[in-house]
Amino acid sequence: MLLIFFLSNNSTPTGFPLTADAWVNMLEEDVDDVLKTEEKEWQWAVKQDNVFDDQTDIDLKMICRIVDGDLVIADSDVDGGFLKTCAKFEKFVQERAATA
Repeated sequence: MLLIFFLSNNSTPTGFPLTADAWVNMLEEDVDDVLKTEEKEWQWAVKQDNVFDDQTDIDLKMICRIVDGDLVIADSDVDGGFLKTCAKFEKFVQERAATA
């Protein structure tokens, strides 16, 4: 049904045209400028102390679910936090890669 809406109507339910202008404007950034900014941020980040240890979780103030079709691979609400969800997903990926 969404595809039919998209094909038959070149606007969103809000009445505004469906365009990629904001995305295109972002992509029009000069590559050298982006690389300089990213390098500066990277250099700053690697100098910071690691504020997370094995006892600290990251509170995203939301529930994070990682799904593959109908399979819920990991769920921060069920698994006990974001880092445990990440660890569960990492294990899932490693097991899937080992059987591929």
